Amino acid sequence: MEDQPPSLRLEQLVHHCMVNNLSLILACDTNSHHPSWRSVDTNHRGTLLIEYIATTNLEVANRGSEPTFCAGNRRTVIDVTLISNNLNTIIHDWQVMSNDTMSHHRQIQFAIKCDKRKAVRYCNIWNTNWDDYDAELCARIGMWFGRVDTPADIKRGLDAVYSVIQKSYHKACPERWISGRNRMPWWNHDLKVLRQKANRAFHKAYKSGLGQDWQVHREVRRSFKKLLRQSKRDSWRNFCSRVEDTHESSRIYKILGRTQAGSLGMLCTPSGQWTTSPEEVCQHLLETHFPGCKISTVPAQDSDQCSFRAGTHRNAVPVLFLMTGTPFRSVSV
Repeated sequence: MEDQPPSLRLEQLVHHCMVNNLSLILACDTNSHHPSWRSVDTNHRGTLLIEYIATTNLEVANRGSEPTFCAGNRRTVIDVTLISNNLNTIIHDWQVMSNDTMSHHRQIQFAIKCDKRKAVRYCNIWNTNWDDYDAELCARIGMWFGRVDTPADIKRGLDAVYSVIQKSYHKACPERWISGRNRMPWWNHDLKVLRQKANRAFHKAYKSGLGQDWQVHREVRRSFKKLLRQSKRDSWRNFCSRVEDTHESSRIYKILGRTQAGSLGMLCTPSGQWTTSPEEVCQHLLETHFPGCKISTVPAQDSDQCSFRAGTHRNAVPVLFLMTGTPFRSVSV
């Protein structure tokens, strides 16, 4: 936040959510002290912030007095979670975690009742044991020959073969529960060991408050961060090397489609308004990065297919636009 909270951008965001009846969760490093979030004292920033909160539909979600900021023996509560008042019934278990975050700010965790994805059973074809599949299929079918005299016999025979194939496949590739949580490709055993070592050093220093214990913790944390950066770089290099032989458009799709991090959210326009739809986001991005471009609507041949249109910026930088849906929008620059 700026020197005089709240910032103009924050006021605009809160106003937009209030006008459009949108729920909002804000996790703020406020540098503000006030008893409303269990600080032991009050400063000018805290007074300004609590006065602003009183004019909105926001509420403080902090619970307890556990410090959220810990730099050596300096401990205070300056990290504040603000939520819309209509979220009070679904947000619970707000707490400051005891594990080391490799930062002076400690991890804050809370649960949203409606955000847990339901686990599903899923067959991963890449994990199929094809030797078991062949053996099971041969054992079930063998030298079976059915008598075929009428179309009904054909249908009955096909149903039998289909059933055998399905049962053989499910035995060779059993369904497993998928919770929706993906393992990070850069995480490894060495990082896990260093993370545990850093946690132990943090807990020891937090309890003792001795300078030598904090020094040990800083050294372990520095080693963890160094190994983490190296692991991420190596993982990215390996991923890039695996897609070098892939078609350009497929390569972009693989890179951007690995996670949901590439999804576009709300953007603030020069007028101070926030975008409310993917179309407005694309419109704003085009106007910002390609000023003077013209957008024309061309009917797509098949709404279920993705359409590609390549454009070229005036600086001769090739640009690839991927649009889906019934209206295909092409861009001329």
